[in-house]
Amino acid sequence: MSLHVIDRPIFDPPDARGGLIGDFRSAMRRVASSVTIITGAHQGRRGGLTATAVCPVCIDPPSLLVCVNRTSKTHGLITGSRRFGVNVLEAGHRDVAETFAGRTGHDGDDKFVAAGLWEDGEASLPMLREAIAFIACRIVREVVVETHTVFVGLVEKSVARSDGLPLLYADRQFARMAG
Repeated sequence: MSLHVIDRPIFDPPDARGGLIGDFRSAMRRVASSVTIITGAHQGRRGGLTATAVCPVCIDPPSLLVCVNRTSKTHGLITGSRRFGVNVLEAGHRDVAETFAGRTGHDGDDKFVAAGLWEDGEASLPMLREAIAFIACRIVREVVVETHTVFVGLVEKSVARSDGLPLLYADRQFARMAG
């Protein structure tokens, strides 16, 4: 797997972008995505955050990318352990998504106590027992893009349930698929 890294800034200064940020934000509200909890664990600590910025890279070798805000506590756990887990939430897991998005007042390990039944998955990564899928990855590339790091990971373990529909997020609200 190869990656071309651009060594120069790829973005114009904010004042040169005008209304582009608002227009882009509006356009991205139209993109429906599965809701996940990205997890990390390092030196006996664990963390997680709600995210939709998850994308398969290729099937062979199986690889996945996630985008994580560099200010999040989970970011430090991921960079420390060089691993991350992705828990794909079922349509009934809005409470879990809200908790890990920081909307319920829980922080750190309290998030895991407050939302769902968790166990240690591959490489001690927190795995939601009721998730419709769990993917554990070892980081092979990372690229800092402004406020976020794009982590590319090789899949070490992948588990999917045969039932359940994913929780979706679009137009700034949670949704479920018809079916």
